[in-house]
Amino acid sequence: MKNQLKEIRPQKELQEKEVDTGFDPQFEGHMPKRIGISILKLIPKEAERFLSHNAFRSQRKIMDRRMEELKRKVKDGRYHGGEIAMAEMAKDYPGGGYLGSDGKTHYEVMVNGQHTCRLVIDTEKPQEVTLKRFLVHTPDELTCLWGQFDAPGGNRTANQVAKTYQEHLPWDVHAINLISSALSDDLGKNNLTKDEKIDLIFEPENRPSAQLANTILFENVSREHKFMRRQGVAQAIIACHKEDSDFEGELAQDFWNSVKMGERLSSGDPAFTLRNWLQSVVLGNTRRGGDKDVVATFQVYTASMYAWRKHVNNEKCYRLQYNETKPRERKLVLPIVSKNP
Repeated sequence: MKNQLKEIRPQKELQEKEVDTGFDPQFEGHMPKRIGISILKLIPKEAERFLSHNAFRSQRKIMDRRMEELKRKVKDGRYHGGEIAMAEMAKDYPGGGYLGSDGKTHYEVMVNGQHTCRLVIDTEKPQEVTLKRFLVHTPDELTCLWGQFDAPGGNRTANQVAKTYQEHLPWDVHAINLISSALSDDLGKNNLTKDEKIDLIFEPENRPSAQLANTILFENVSREHKFMRRQGVAQAIIACHKEDSDFEGELAQDFWNSVKMGERLSSGDPAFTLRNWLQSVVLGNTRRGGDKDVVATFQVYTASMYAWRKHVNNEKCYRLQYNETKPRERKLVLPIVSKNP
């Protein structure tokens, strides 16, 4: 069986124009360059060689449940190949190589494909895979590359990628993640990778509103302000700042400071009503909250915008309104803004 596997190693290069990596960096210094892509028939010996470079320090462990699922697909004839991605260290990479989790210096590191390689080894069945190779010059590039392939939405991946930006954006990692996600939602760009979402913060038209969100949610805060740290709130702060262009964001800043601090507020004040409501609800993805009402991120956003526009119109607000369905499914139910002269 092993002798037969050694003979099955055809490889062909793909035309570069056939594959789009989706990398479109907003500024230099973070995104690596792809230097090759090919299709090969992966055999156990080659899979073992790839796994010997599976030494990225934040790599997750191989998951047994995932392996069982893949093996069932192979047995049933439903497995149609996988993907491997390798990062090669450039000549100017700091230290000359990457100090891996195994304590060894590596000149190439696997950033995707460990389950595919383990599958080929365990089943002793060759599989057709796509092999992508990238050239990285810095640890930041390597981290961002790994973040492209790790499970989407994972907090650990987001934190790893966010940390690479702190030299350019001295914010808390949680702030970078939360505000970049809120900003991408506000712009309707939900399918971006984590680094692409963070890049949005650096665009001149987005930076002022993103900065206000960071100021409100992450500066001069204590435990009693944690009810504010939600993506829906961050998105609403960004949207309010953009709507408040006539006043250069000062009206939005005053409104959200009032919601945050709760000072000099009375019943019927939109900021008072919103503050009390935010303290009485929990997001649907949390396990804590006791008897509090469970709401979704888009409901937090629409309720916040409802209160904001009541505030702009100098109207009383004793009860909030918010969408029952996602904004992309139905137009927002919000009062029209008519700023007073």
